[in-house]
Amino acid sequence: MASFSSETARLFDIQRYSVGDGPGIRTTVFFKGCSLRCSWCHNPEALSHKIQVMNKEGFDKKVGFDITSYDLMSTLLKDISLYKKSGGGVTFSGGEPMLQAAFIRKTLIGLKEENINTAIDTAGNVPFSSYESILDWVDLFLFDLKILSPQKHHLYTGASNQLILSNLENLLKHRKKVEIRMPIVKGLNDSIDDIDNTISYLSKLLEFGEINRIKVLPYHSLGQFKYAELGFKSPNHEAPDADILAEYEHRISHLFTKNRDKKVELSTIN
Repeated sequence: MASFSSETARLFDIQRYSVGDGPGIRTTVFFKGCSLRCSWCHNPEALSHKIQVMNKEGFDKKVGFDITSYDLMSTLLKDISLYKKSGGGVTFSGGEPMLQAAFIRKTLIGLKEENINTAIDTAGNVPFSSYESILDWVDLFLFDLKILSPQKHHLYTGASNQLILSNLENLLKHRKKVEIRMPIVKGLNDSIDDIDNTISYLSKLLEFGEINRIKVLPYHSLGQFKYAELGFKSPNHEAPDADILAEYEHRISHLFTKNRDKKVELSTIN
């Protein structure tokens, strides 16, 4: 595995004029490398730290590049007026951006010196000390809540969810703004037991702090072609049934109706 410092990171994309990765119009920075192996992942090029080659319509394309904090900041500041006008900013995503926390910390400090809104899109499978190192410079965490069953989580992501849930709870205890994102995949986390476990856990989370927003995200196959381009076997998953999404939405809405002091926006993305 490659070693990175506060000065250099490995990315696979920088997406300007991005929406949906936090408030306003943003630049989303995609870090290479992930500590999970979710069977439904729509960014398979993000999983490995290594620079890879994708074959796109017969042409090889290198995936991954190294960049200094200085050069990244130069790119991010190009749209500072757009961030200000739209209430946007910069989001660090991946992969798992927190695997390169030292670099992110340095860049976050530079962004906050320019009063730019910052967000971290994370799956949570890193030591909490990594989050502690950046808490003062992050406005919003976009936190994935995938599967509550420990056995199913390990089966479909390759890792335990114990550390992930602990990190989510600790971020709320630190009074950080958190948006929970829940990918729903047919046959993986769409049973009545899954819904019951999710609602029970969300109820518990309300004891720790304020949840800013919840997004229920049905599985989509838009990134499936990337597996073939990398020479990997494509996943075989499906979107959940509409009635399951409706049940998730109903149960979550009901939960937060009972907790009117909690400000929560539910967003079901089809």
